[in-house]
Amino acid sequence: MGIYGATVFLSAFLLFLVQPLLAKYILPWFGGSPGVWTTSLLFFQVVLTAGYGWAHLAARRLPPRGQALATWALLGLTLALLPLAPSRSGLAADIATPTLDILRVLLASVGAAYFLLSATSPMLQAWHSRIRPGVEPYRLYTLANLGSLAAITGYPLLVEPNLRLGNQTLLWSLLYAGFALMCAGCAWRLWKSSPPAAAEASPGAAALTPLPGSSTPSVPGSPTPSIAGSPMPAIAEGTSESPTARQRWLWLLLPGLSSLMLLATTNQLCLDAAAIPLLWLLPMGVYLLSFILCFHSERWYPRAVFGPGLAVALAGICVILYRDVYVPLPLQIAAYTLTLFVCSMVCHGELVRLRPAPRHLTSFYLMISAGGALGGVFVNLLAPRLFRGYWEFHLGLGAVALVALALLFRDRGAENWLLPPRVFAALFLIGLTAALGVHISRGLEDAVEVKRNFFGVLKVFDDDRGDPGEHHRTLMHGRIVHGYQYYHEEKRYWPVSYYGPASGIGVAIMNHPRRLDPDRRSLRIAVIGLGTGTIVTYGEEGDYFRFYEINPEVTRFAQKHFTYLEDTPARTEIVPGDARISMERELREGREGAFDLVVLDAFSSDAVPVHLLTRECYDVYRRHLRTDGILAVHTSSRYFNLNPVLRSLGRIHEEEGTEAMLVEDAGSGLQETDPTSWVLLTSNREFLSNRDVRAAVTPWGAGDDRPLMFTDDYSNLFRLLK
Repeated sequence: MGIYGATVFLSAFLLFLVQPLLAKYILPWFGGSPGVWTTSLLFFQVVLTAGYGWAHLAARRLPPRGQALATWALLGLTLALLPLAPSRSGLAADIATPTLDILRVLLASVGAAYFLLSATSPMLQAWHSRIRPGVEPYRLYTLANLGSLAAITGYPLLVEPNLRLGNQTLLWSLLYAGFALMCAGCAWRLWKSSPPAAAEASPGAAALTPLPGSSTPSVPGSPTPSIAGSPMPAIAEGTSESPTARQRWLWLLLPGLSSLMLLATTNQLCLDAAAIPLLWLLPMGVYLLSFILCFHSERWYPRAVFGPGLAVALAGICVILYRDVYVPLPLQIAAYTLTLFVCSMVCHGELVRLRPAPRHLTSFYLMISAGGALGGVFVNLLAPRLFRGYWEFHLGLGAVALVALALLFRDRGAENWLLPPRVFAALFLIGLTAALGVHISRGLEDAVEVKRNFFGVLKVFDDDRGDPGEHHRTLMHGRIVHGYQYYHEEKRYWPVSYYGPASGIGVAIMNHPRRLDPDRRSLRIAVIGLGTGTIVTYGEEGDYFRFYEINPEVTRFAQKHFTYLEDTPARTEIVPGDARISMERELREGREGAFDLVVLDAFSSDAVPVHLLTRECYDVYRRHLRTDGILAVHTSSRYFNLNPVLRSLGRIHEEEGTEAMLVEDAGSGLQETDPTSWVLLTSNREFLSNRDVRAAVTPWGAGDDRPLMFTDDYSNLFRLLK
């Protein structure tokens, strides 16, 4: 294939490489939310569809030299925008419209280049058919798939661990420049092979001439349906009849459902773990694999295997959803990934069975691409407004099951793909779908208020069962409790949940030398993450608490449903927006906080905000702290052990006497506190020598001593997996 094969391979590689690269680059600008990735995918899906549409239009409407000129013009435009360097200028400090902001940043940084890359493979297929009509062009698809898979596997395993983000963007820019030269060379070959005198009256007609020895005509400009731009292998010739309206709707519905499942599965994985490239690319790789298998050969999709497989997958994921956070993270990842694979195989396998006659292939491809984009629009734009929870995953599972059943009963004479018999299989799948609905309804029991936005799902509910003295109101973020408050007058102002007197934050506040000194008893405390505001129960007259809270709904819930902020004698202030961005802005404006404590308690739903744990961010905290200040980090996590990172941060200023101490508290039923883990970093000798403080310190665990430094350019959270 020569230059054509190399260009297609490189274009597919760059398409997939830039997605996790840019999403990780802008992740800290939007609070480390998993929504950054799914919103980024929405952008890439929409631009991908636009690129497919351009390839289709250009091949149909423009003469060969016109296509070459247009390609050179686009190449020149995109090269002028290099190097790849996203900018956060113009972003609001409080991140009021994160979805629109993400789309705008991506459009400005890579929109033109991604558009051209999306159109490259189908365009080059058309050119190759014109220049070498006797050579099968579909082998280019194989090279494109190899390029896509190389990027998916290479980024989390090779690129991310070994290259800083700045070097990653530089590498991508250099590779894109190489792609531009190769693509320009392909356009030159097209130009030379099409002299002006040979201009066609109808470019599209010649393009559909069957290739010698091929049962399927080459379809120039036919977009290659994949969520992120990877072309597919050739599709064998389908039926000769014109597609019906129902078939066209299924061309849209089936890829839409698979796209929905991809994004919903990614959300499920990232919400309670971390928004990291590995958990982004694993579902995408599985999704792409199903495309490759189904469109390579119908033999990869036997109904008799994947019908029962769908039922088993649905039953298994119902158990995972019921067991909730008590399922180990590796098992959750495996279960969600397997379920996505089975659902994608069913959707794409049934899609292949509906393939049309060759003359309808271009519309078939475009409908598939549009369906993928619509799935992204539903998850990112419609679901947050329609649902109070992350129910698109449940909806997608139920919809795939019901559509599969509908197709089964429609093809009465076809291969029976559900075992045992159809009626039993139908009842089983419908029962599982109903179980998913019950799971959703259980999530609303006792709910005082539920609110979903870009940053997750917040739920407030009352527990009025049992002893009246135990009645309390709870805030949950995702599937994790983020604080509660008792109604009983005596308990209402207790430091409950993760903030008990024996917890790390309780030890830090009550034993701070300023608190113990009658002449300077008041404290200035910065808290990253508001929650219910329980920490202000330690507040006294003259104290000052400044909360940094990225989620406006958390602020509203804390003020509306809990009374901690209202009851405290201390002065409080809430700064909206990402804490790091806000604190950096304050430093630029000369407004150092002069805080006695900086408290990092921003782990939403057990997800780890990596950008708040880097060396650069630690320097921001230190500049806001007084010389005798304390950094307190809440490290309670079901899945990750953050101690090695925090110990490495503590070693940076060891020569100044900085120490990192672990304080673990088993909780107390009498004091209504929960088990917690905190790490305190300080060089305050008076605090470090305090007898009560030393008594509270817990020995470091095995493996906590290994050096592991996170920076803005490098982080590898899976090295911390428990």
